[in-house]
Amino acid sequence: NTLTTYPAPYSVYYGGQRMQMLITAAELTAQGVKPGQITKISFPVVSLGTNWGTATTECQNFKISLGSTTLTSLTAFQSALTEVLPAGNFTPIVGYSNEHTFTTPFTWDGTSNLIIETTFSNNKSGVTADGVVQYNSPTSYQSTIVYRADGVTATAAATATTIDFSFNARPDFKLVNAQNTLISWAPLTGLFTNAAATTPYTGGNATTVYAKPVTTTTYTATSTSDSGCIATKTVTITDNCAVPVTITAFKGEKRGSINQLSWTTSTEVNNAGFEMQRSADGVNYTALGFIGSKADNGNSNQVLNYSFNDERPLSSTGYYRLKQIDKDGKYNYSQVVVLKSDRKGDFIVGNIYPNPVSSILNVSIESTKNAKVEIVIVNTLGMKVHQQSANLVTGQNIQTGAQLQQWSNVGQTPSYQNTQYNIFADTLLTAMKGFGTDENNVKSVFLKMNNNADVLRLIQVFGIREGYGLAGWIADDFSAEDKDEYINAPLRSKGITYQF
Repeated sequence: NTLTTYPAPYSVYYGGQRMQMLITAAELTAQGVKPGQITKISFPVVSLGTNWGTATTECQNFKISLGSTTLTSLTAFQSALTEVLPAGNFTPIVGYSNEHTFTTPFTWDGTSNLIIETTFSNNKSGVTADGVVQYNSPTSYQSTIVYRADGVTATAAATATTIDFSFNARPDFKLVNAQNTLISWAPLTGLFTNAAATTPYTGGNATTVYAKPVTTTTYTATSTSDSGCIATKTVTITDNCAVPVTITAFKGEKRGSINQLSWTTSTEVNNAGFEMQRSADGVNYTALGFIGSKADNGNSNQVLNYSFNDERPLSSTGYYRLKQIDKDGKYNYSQVVVLKSDRKGDFIVGNIYPNPVSSILNVSIESTKNAKVEIVIVNTLGMKVHQQSANLVTGQNIQTGAQLQQWSNVGQTPSYQNTQYNIFADTLLTAMKGFGTDENNVKSVFLKMNNNADVLRLIQVFGIREGYGLAGWIADDFSAEDKDEYINAPLRSKGITYQF
């Protein structure tokens, strides 16, 4: 072009302009542009009019937008383009250094044709000395349209739809195209594609992955460009979620009527201690007790030995594990130790309570299968005092025998609803399962008993909830004197004949 003609995206021969030009996908591909991001554009300048550097110093509110299209000829201004460079003042210079870096890179799909738009306005009347001469190249189709006007605002120029010139030619330009790269990660273990770490990364291209390793792991990211260039970088993720306690041994053995568990640690960091847990099926675990860390303030690099006695083991197989708890509340589980019962057969009769019994008897039976059985109860003389059928399920069963030959609560009914007996049982369990028995809480429960029926219902509920007789708990936790003071005496004070 000349100082007074177009297309020339920087020319101020008219005070403002809007220019759009079309480039086909075939042309882009022929020039080596790859599908992916376009990040920069530059327009070379042959010469500037004499006003440049004095009366004219810049193109004001110069803005660039790009868009994809299926058009093969440009006959009208296209809307809905993507602004890649917001409005700003720009001073062109002679040569090939008029580069514009996009604030928003444009992604080209590799198949669509491309529209490039430039707009600006100095809101004045231009003259020949404000013109700019730029390189142009011919095209076989109408590839460029221009609107130009004096004394219009930048907004008016950017939204104008009037075509003042159309050309089978385009201003020369240069695009900077970021090559596509494929990024893969290895190893796959512990990598996910979402921040919640619920969708595993299975390989392939991924610019972002989320690591949640169970041990400290070094990952390698490999970037492969379209041209075959390969670059790698490694990152090591330290597992800060794992509890920093090393259990080097955890074992158990039967010693008479108890199960003894022992374990050893080689290092402990910030360790609060260990909760011993037991299960009858290897799935559902309950806590047996807590053993505090022997390490000074929970920190040690010395070998420390621990032990725990299960004094009331299950009559069938017992599964034991440690819940190691950090002072910050993090925890981890140990391996499982299995201690099998010496008893044989499909049915194991466990606890029988209360014993001796005068009315209601509870029997704990563990079964290896679902079965219907007959339960027969005899007294010390060998006389049958009760018989009933029971449908057992696999696992633990609590059977309650009703109406033995002699009742001590004939004509009596329980004073409370069943939910209240559950509360009483919870109070007793809490009072007797700690590191020291809370005698006063135990006494308060028995003072709430109003008759023999209340005591027998409490025994029944306690046995069902705990799988162990209340009489057994009391015998283990109370001396004869304390049992009388806190349990039997309160019952006698209420006129209750049942005594433990």
